[in-house]
Amino acid sequence: MFQKVLLSSDEGYSAELKNGEPIEGTEIDLHNNPRVIKNTISFDNLAWKRLKEQFSCHIRRAITIYENRYKVLVSKIAMIGSIYSDNNEYFYGKMFPRNFNPLDIIKEFEFLEVIINQDDEIEIHFEQLVEGALYKGELKLYLISRTKLSRITGDGKFTNISKADYSLIARDSVPVKYTKEKTFI
Repeated sequence: MFQKVLLSSDEGYSAELKNGEPIEGTEIDLHNNPRVIKNTISFDNLAWKRLKEQFSCHIRRAITIYENRYKVLVSKIAMIGSIYSDNNEYFYGKMFPRNFNPLDIIKEFEFLEVIINQDDEIEIHFEQLVEGALYKGELKLYLISRTKLSRITGDGKFTNISKADYSLIARDSVPVKYTKEKTFI
């Protein structure tokens, strides 16, 4: 299966070089760099924040393209997909304001990456340890206008969105995609 990693929590590491200078990179690259002091390698919240902001910029661009193409105002982003734990699959749906970074929803993760799948759709994959149980998620993003929500729920209100509503969004909408020109649509 073709996939390309756009962003990975493995990239959010920093360390100190033997000459005292800081360096950022993937955990593996830092460990393989002979100039790095190995015991200084750690996850860097500031580096991770920068990576998340880059992703947020892409989402804002996707919103602009969508609004221009369909002449609607995107009000919300829906994050919909599956979460797996102990050989069980759970449906997940969450809606949040358009200016909110989807990656801020997933907290205390063991691993997180944003990929482009074989259909050029953006997917967020993560692993999260909760009370000793490992949860794995595969989520897609959908841009939601009041018009689209009216077609789905009948009232266009962003309150009390049901599991069935999220299922309809996932079934009847196109997830945010990545084009070869490196533009989200």
